[in-house]
Amino acid sequence: MNPLEVLRWIARLEEEDPQAVTLSALESLEELGERPEMLYVAVRQLLLAQPRNGGLWSVGNRLLLALDRHEEARQLRREISRDSTLAELRSMTDAGVTLYLLDVDRAYSSLAGRRGSEYAVYYDPSLGAQRLFSRAHASEECALVIEPWSFSEGAAIISRERMQLAERAILSGIGVVCRVPDGFELPPRLFDAQTRLLAREVDGCAEDPEAECLADLYGLPAFRANPEMVTFLFGANRGRYTGAVAEELLAL
Repeated sequence: MNPLEVLRWIARLEEEDPQAVTLSALESLEELGERPEMLYVAVRQLLLAQPRNGGLWSVGNRLLLALDRHEEARQLRREISRDSTLAELRSMTDAGVTLYLLDVDRAYSSLAGRRGSEYAVYYDPSLGAQRLFSRAHASEECALVIEPWSFSEGAAIISRERMQLAERAILSGIGVVCRVPDGFELPPRLFDAQTRLLAREVDGCAEDPEAECLADLYGLPAFRANPEMVTFLFGANRGRYTGAVAEELLAL
């Protein structure tokens, strides 16, 4: 199938696991590696369709910058597939820590159905904080897991609903785990380009609790006052790459 047709289909998978969407897009983008003008058009279409998915920004940026795009695609595939943050979550559930996960298609889908899966609990954030806290306090060790769409220097793209739930969890004595897999931590200039593009779509963020907002996690009062209650899980390749950004993406 024509890779551009595949990418048009992938662009509509907004509600799927962002890592799975990123890996699917990577397969088709790699096929365009020898045609840079088409590669840029494909990356642009993907980002306009799914601007909140930080993984797509990382993949598009690195492929546009790469001298050997096939080798870069192989490296990206290894990094995203071998997600070290999942292993860290599994080690927590293996130790008997109950994790409350807010996205059924993300880490929860990988933790469920395995040894220790009774400690991985999906919680619908729309149910509100009170029900979560009444359940969580019944567990000796527990934590709320938040998974931003992208992250850079403490700032994150995350829904206001999840951000407020995390703050209330900390104030209620429940730990928070912020999971940022490889590919979802962006260089500052690329993150700025993403937030500018998102700003066109989330102007109603203050009224819609489910809309993605730009949040300074390090600066949130509960996070700043209780750093011992917050654990950040980053991908194993963090810091391996420079902050280089393809100039084409800054103009989106």
